[in-house]
Amino acid sequence: MNFQAGYVTPVLGILCDGLRFQFFKFSGRQTRRAKPQFLCGRFPSGARTQLIPLITPDFDIAAFYRQTRALCESLYYVFLLGYHTGLEAFYNRSIERSKAKGQGRISTPKWQNAVTLSKQVMDMALLARTQWEGKKIEESKGSAEKVLELIAKRYVVLCPSVPNKPNKISKCRRSPNGRTN
Repeated sequence: MNFQAGYVTPVLGILCDGLRFQFFKFSGRQTRRAKPQFLCGRFPSGARTQLIPLITPDFDIAAFYRQTRALCESLYYVFLLGYHTGLEAFYNRSIERSKAKGQGRISTPKWQNAVTLSKQVMDMALLARTQWEGKKIEESKGSAEKVLELIAKRYVVLCPSVPNKPNKISKCRRSPNGRTN
């Protein structure tokens, strides 16, 4: 259905057997140059699987929290990857529509900006994880805050502030015609 609507997006999936998570990416678009691909993903640590922390009678609460954090960050990364992939699909569709009409579209640079921001988000999230693993906790917190700022930046551009309250973002809804209200 996405392909018929002009979106070319891979399928991202998370598999879980109750003990560990794995994720995969399936790109089914066939062209003369590209064949369908099924790829096993790697989490930010480089591992192909992410263990689910087990609670045993003698478990260490600090170790449990560290393992749970690693699991949550790994899943967050997979979700960021899906977010980035979706934005790329909208950007690529906008480019294709520009070519078909023979003229640029107003939305294309905005989609390009969103893709650029999402790439920065993923890079910064990986940096935050690397800093945390290197025991640079304060730097990691700063990088994590930057991730949130970058994610919000895309929406602040689309959704203006509430008048007379510059730090408050208005509720932003899309109407059926795709415009922001």
